[in-house]
Amino acid sequence: MAAEANGVVTQLTRYPVKSMAGECLEEAELVSTGLYGDRLCALIDETKESWERYVTARQVPELLAFRAAVADDGRPGRGTLPAVRIEGPDGRLYEWDEALLHEVQRYAKPKLSLYACDPDSELLAVDSAPILIVAEQMLERLALLVGKEAGFLRFRPNIVVRFPDGLFGNEQELVGKQLRIGDAVVRIVDSCERCSMITIDPETLERNPRFIKDRPPGDESSIRPVRQRPAGR
Repeated sequence: MAAEANGVVTQLTRYPVKSMAGECLEEAELVSTGLYGDRLCALIDETKESWERYVTARQVPELLAFRAAVADDGRPGRGTLPAVRIEGPDGRLYEWDEALLHEVQRYAKPKLSLYACDPDSELLAVDSAPILIVAEQMLERLALLVGKEAGFLRFRPNIVVRFPDGLFGNEQELVGKQLRIGDAVVRIVDSCERCSMITIDPETLERNPRFIKDRPPGDESSIRPVRQRPAGR
């Protein structure tokens, strides 16, 4: 049975291209791979293997200045990914093609290749779980520690939730529980370690290491987003 939380979803976001800016949504469909249209494509370094081959904003922060969106939310045929469109930093529009690759390559040292995920993959181009959720309270506590607003886009979550104040001490208490969000039920399976991605301001591309170094006194785990899977999948 899903836990009752009485929280409010304040943001829905998907990122059709791994490490590029994404699109905020009014509504979204939850499928086995997460929000429909999320992490469909990625840039890779073919000299590396497994997850190491993915080229992200850790190596190329300028990727965050490219904004990706699903071109058509109408479902394509079975075994086919929806098309994506990308807006460059200068406003030029691209499809997932060689023109985009040529533009992005200017910012990267390794030779890049375009990679469209296998539509039947369990995770597409996400790291370890299909959904990432962030609590607004976590962002507020982190902002107090760092002395700078912690915008949710630093964390690249799919869902931002405002829980009732005092519902839990920290986000780790949600692990193992289920949440009903709209018509969907999701199970929270793990917390997400803060990594160097969140040190990059997605608007200015400036780095601030305090976002990964600062922690509340005596607490090494409370300020983290949590990962979810659709329940029963």
